[in-house]
Amino acid sequence: MNLIVTCAFISFLIEFSLLLINLLIDRRRVGENIVYLTLTGVCFAAALIVSNPIKVSEYTGIPVYLFSLKKCNQSLSILLNKTIDYATKASQLNVGFATSEIVASVLSSFLSFSTAKKLIFFINTAKAFTKVLTKILSLTVSLLLLLLLIIRFASSIGSYLLISGSCLVCFRKLRRLGVTLLSISVILLYILPYTINSAVLTVKYRTPQIDIPENWSAILIEVRTKSGEYVSYALVKLEFNYTIFVPCNTSNTTCCCYACCPQNISGWFSVQMNQYGKRIVILPEGIYCVKNVVVYWFNISALTCCCRKSGYNITGENCFP
Repeated sequence: MNLIVTCAFISFLIEFSLLLINLLIDRRRVGENIVYLTLTGVCFAAALIVSNPIKVSEYTGIPVYLFSLKKCNQSLSILLNKTIDYATKASQLNVGFATSEIVASVLSSFLSFSTAKKLIFFINTAKAFTKVLTKILSLTVSLLLLLLLIIRFASSIGSYLLISGSCLVCFRKLRRLGVTLLSISVILLYILPYTINSAVLTVKYRTPQIDIPENWSAILIEVRTKSGEYVSYALVKLEFNYTIFVPCNTSNTTCCCYACCPQNISGWFSVQMNQYGKRIVILPEGIYCVKNVVVYWFNISALTCCCRKSGYNITGENCFP
């Protein structure tokens, strides 16, 4: 992302400098410079959107997981293995019917003409069907293998094509090459995975197992930097204060219901963002304040030890260096 912004800034600087020079020297080309300057801005905005799968998902309404090359690779691998298994079985059936044809030819001399004719016709029909089925499955295996190779190629080099195209599209002389690379990367990283995943993956929705109270609702928590980039797996600490109503002692109050005495509850909890820097949380109505956001942390492991304290003495293994 920073590389794209840098290239766009350099391109803007070049185009703006040419615009100033032409304002002083040749004003007939000022309109052309304004067009190129505007085109640079449009290409930069398009490159920013295309290079961010979350933005593409927001603008297209397509879930992000349908752009996953990893899921696409897994689905195609499973489908390829099953198709190879079916093709092997169909080939074995074809060989079996070919052998049966030889046996039927030998047995036809001992059977009546009509019976032998029916037997040979049945075997030839079954053999032709299995032969066609084997060819279809073989072509399917070849197609799946080709798609799998393309997906793996996209996984290894697609992001580099996307970044290169996004950078080159900002410059006037390299814009055609950038558009070409950007188009190829869009096909490899978005269109092809979406087509395969939407055809293979099936999403099952289930209703919630519990009823959500009326005073509860969902909130979306996002963690971003100043530049607007999402921070993955950040930990947000929230302090809360809300009121609940509990049953009252009706003998000591004039309350007409059995759950009308307010009680304040306060405390804190933490929520960890997902890989996209977001998290949806269902909370009751109340006041919530963000106190801390943990972005980076270190996991320091120590030796496990067991110690026993007896009076002023502490004994144990690996407790002290």
